[in-house]
Amino acid sequence: MSPLDALALVICAAAGYAVGSLPVAAWVARAAGGDAREHGERNPGSADVWRLAGPGWGLLAFAADLSKGVLPVALAAVTWSWGAGLAAGLGAVAGAWWPALGRIPGGRGAGVVAVLVGVAFALAPPAGILGALLALAVLAVARLAGRG
Repeated sequence: MSPLDALALVICAAAGYAVGSLPVAAWVARAAGGDAREHGERNPGSADVWRLAGPGWGLLAFAADLSKGVLPVALAAVTWSWGAGLAAGLGAVAGAWWPALGRIPGGRGAGVVAVLVGVAFALAPPAGILGALLALAVLAVARLAGRG
């Protein structure tokens, strides 16, 4: 690996981390007229936005979280290589798990899963589709277990 390739990997991972750290669900909730940090788990995510502002806003927050995984990976993979896309994806997941921006706690809920599914979809679309289906199945089982 050349020094230029190593530098590209570091830049892609850092850019992915920055994108993953963006508190887009909190911004969507604010646009809907509420604060997701005051409702539900007090950790802004698409589920809390859904409960706070309705399904349309919740789906918008979910799509924004999903795009936090897709966009940096796709941009890095198209610009440099698949390995650079992987580095950007790892950075995006790390940013969603341990966000540096917005002073909002991270690492829980559908936001991290959505970023991870977006990364998987951008790197290998069949794996992303399988990951999304598995995430939905786990969510359905968790909801059923929570009712019992």
